Amino acid sequence: MKGRKLMNLLRTIRRPLSLIVVVLSLATAAKGQTFTVIRSFDHEDNATGLNPLAPLVQAPDNTLYGVTSGGGTDDFGVVFRIQPDGTGFTVLRSFSGGSDGANPAAGLVLLGGTLYGTTENGGNSGNGTVFEINTDGSGFAVLKGFPATDPVTGANVGGANPYGALALSGSTLYGTTFGGGSWGWGGIFKLNTDGSGFTNVVPRQFLWVKGFSAKVSG
Repeated sequence: MKGRKLMNLLRTIRRPLSLIVVVLSLATAAKGQTFTVIRSFDHEDNATGLNPLAPLVQAPDNTLYGVTSGGGTDDFGVVFRIQPDGTGFTVLRSFSGGSDGANPAAGLVLLGGTLYGTTENGGNSGNGTVFEINTDGSGFAVLKGFPATDPVTGANVGGANPYGALALSGSTLYGTTFGGGSWGWGGIFKLNTDGSGFTNVVPRQFLWVKGFSAKVSG
């Protein structure tokens, strides 16, 4: 419960006057561990991103990749890379808040030289996206834009607002949505890394019963 409250707090509160630490290095030493901040995000350099919420992914060459949910050129978040010693920080993608997505809140997954991730918002209907981008910043593409939801029930076919991290199995991505689905309480989906084969993992649609939104129908 405490962890959920903390995540909700991080998700909704923006602190432009504070420094947000994203990457920490723990180096084992003879007398214990050394804590080192290798990057801090600052509102005065908003273009490099603000408010990272997700864990990092590390490539075989040790380069770290991550996202921020805010900041960037248009203040809708960025994809970045950084070396473990704090050098080489680079913004690979700055989200516009339009069809390319907005506010990535979950960590990336890596397959070869390509990163896959989600944005909670943005896309053609404003309900988030699944995207890919190469580790050098090229090849950005939206693989899936989540559809609009019913204004009354919040339901749709496909889900809305992916908030959790993707899972990768072979060339198939699996993920969850915070909203949408048959009952408006989210769902589970799968999608091939080439953008084909989007499927709701039927009948796993979440509904609200007696105060709980995690009961599964079907």
